[in-house]
Amino acid sequence: MKMVQLEHLETGMVIAEPVLGDFDLVYAERGESVTEKMLERLDRLGIPFVFIEEDQPNASARLDPDRYTTEYNQTFMQCHESYNELLSVIDGVFSGFQLIDTKVIDAVKDPINTLVDNVTIDTSMLLKLKKLHSKDAYSLRHSLHVSMLSAMIAKWMNYHKSDISNIALAGLFHDIGKSQIPDQVLNKPARLDDSEYQIMKQHSELGYEMTRTLGALNQEVLRGIVEHHERADGTGYPNGLSQGQIHPYAKIVAVADVYDAMTTDRVYSKHRSPFEAIQEIKRIAFNGEIDAKVTAVFLKNIYRMFVGSFVMLNSGEIAEIVYINKVYPDSPIVRIGQSYVDLSTERQYAIVDVKF
Repeated sequence: MKMVQLEHLETGMVIAEPVLGDFDLVYAERGESVTEKMLERLDRLGIPFVFIEEDQPNASARLDPDRYTTEYNQTFMQCHESYNELLSVIDGVFSGFQLIDTKVIDAVKDPINTLVDNVTIDTSMLLKLKKLHSKDAYSLRHSLHVSMLSAMIAKWMNYHKSDISNIALAGLFHDIGKSQIPDQVLNKPARLDDSEYQIMKQHSELGYEMTRTLGALNQEVLRGIVEHHERADGTGYPNGLSQGQIHPYAKIVAVADVYDAMTTDRVYSKHRSPFEAIQEIKRIAFNGEIDAKVTAVFLKNIYRMFVGSFVMLNSGEIAEIVYINKVYPDSPIVRIGQSYVDLSTERQYAIVDVKF
């Protein structure tokens, strides 16, 4: 049998394993042929993939791996090119070689829209790009990853396309004020002391001032930039805003910012496993530090990114994630060699890192 993502599923393919939903409801039976009605139902229910039979009449054309490899590689290369364009622009601003002006805003719009269009359809695309660029300077790739994660969350929350693009811009420039922070503070290979932390906290307002004078970004994007460190419980900065005062864009960027910061290597700390980071995000959302509604949508959907990914287990074995358990999403079903293991019942196993 073969695992096929929903976007690649076609009518006439034969289901190899029952498609299960919440409470083990069966959405498609083994041996059932895929129909247009089934495709619509599975899409509506948010089923990310199914297992289909490889040995079936006329299946070779539909399952031609070269066809999917070629199509995927073309899309990936297009995304990779856009990713590099954005890195180059942001690098110019952070290094001081490029002032942030209307030319910069114009230069990022096309590549950012290309990435937004693709990563909001195939969430695994961001994971692959992130792994590929794991050695780039933290501030550069973090800004780009937060941009894409913010767009994904906005898409999951059913924002209009124009809002998704604006939220992606807010994510891209959320840390641009750090270009004005002294290097000895920004790149200190240890945790900041109190005085250094006060300097670092200025980056939100510095970024706001850098972008406000352009006139190229609307007020909603600007608020996403300046308010991304505000917290629902009023403990954030720069203005100590509380839940009802924080702009929705900033609430989305805040969740994306926290998640990517925890799952990316920094000068003073190693990255955490995404599954460990998700547990921490649950905790701080419960404590009222980040928006509960945005967090709930994020948690409901972020696991899909890892279906098909290879992970390191605490046993030292490499496993492939094949199914996300909706009751215990942080304990998926994985494949170790030819064996399938449900981590929600086989508690001796735990995911310690996502490899690729």
